[in-house]
Amino acid sequence: MKQNVVGELEQLRASARERVDAAGDQKALEDLRVGLLGKKGELTGVLRQLGSLPAAERAAAGAAANQLKDEIFGWIAERQAALEAKRHTALGDTEWVDALLSVADGADLFIIECFAYSGELPGHITWDVLKPRLPDLRARRIMLTHMNPVMLANLDEVRAAGVFPAEDGAVIEI
Repeated sequence: MKQNVVGELEQLRASARERVDAAGDQKALEDLRVGLLGKKGELTGVLRQLGSLPAAERAAAGAAANQLKDEIFGWIAERQAALEAKRHTALGDTEWVDALLSVADGADLFIIECFAYSGELPGHITWDVLKPRLPDLRARRIMLTHMNPVMLANLDEVRAAGVFPAEDGAVIEI
């Protein structure tokens, strides 16, 4: 088998896996699928080289390319399932714990209670605790629920921070 075809398949295997795992949303994943497997995709480009190989090498190279294609489809399916599973996450009453970071990470919508504006309340998060941690949550959108009257009086600050307060009848597209 020509080393350049084998080498290209191995390089593509490594880079494709990394890129699939790094796809942050469905659109990025679909763009990647087309870029890897479409008519002008990277794997298709490698497959076009198979015709130049001697017949004895062509079968093995073709089998390796088909195996890679199956692997890429599998990785994409796994990543798609993971992205769909993370579309939204919601928590009830909770104090701040660092585990919230992994729960929110990559969510299209992260719903969290924020009972009070300030202070420490056992079993609840307050705005003065949550606000500095917002960038660490890495969710596309964050919605606050379970707010007391003082917290409700400060919704302008919440909105200014890019956070959505839960409101009756609110519609959030994700």
